[in-house]
Amino acid sequence: MDHNVGSEGIEVMKLGITLGVLSVILVYVIFNVSLGKEIQGVVYDKTSTAEVSAANAPLQELSGEPLILPAATVYSLLMYNGSSIGTIACFVCYPHGERIHTADENLCIVNHLKGKIKVSIRWNSYTGLYDVILGNEEVVE
Repeated sequence: MDHNVGSEGIEVMKLGITLGVLSVILVYVIFNVSLGKEIQGVVYDKTSTAEVSAANAPLQELSGEPLILPAATVYSLLMYNGSSIGTIACFVCYPHGERIHTADENLCIVNHLKGKIKVSIRWNSYTGLYDVILGNEEVVE
């Protein structure tokens, strides 16, 4: 009878050790999941902030050399900086540049938001505003 009681005690100890190991593993998994979610949130916030700041960069930083940007980014730039833009010439819709837009008008770029567009931004010292030229690579100087 004593032998039976000892083996039952050993079985209970094995069960206790197994439950302890499982609880440690569970705590480890939960900690790593919560840490991963925190890291994901921080990375997402930083990426989102970088994307917004790139899409809404001041025109002064982008003026000078022509840039090739996604059309949606160009549209965002035009909308965000509309008060600083004098004229917009779109050589994509009007290959000969016969139509000059202002930022207050319905922009034709809405019709071609796919792909990339070459953008040239120049400071117009006469008006105190930026002139924007949109077009294909071979059209824009």
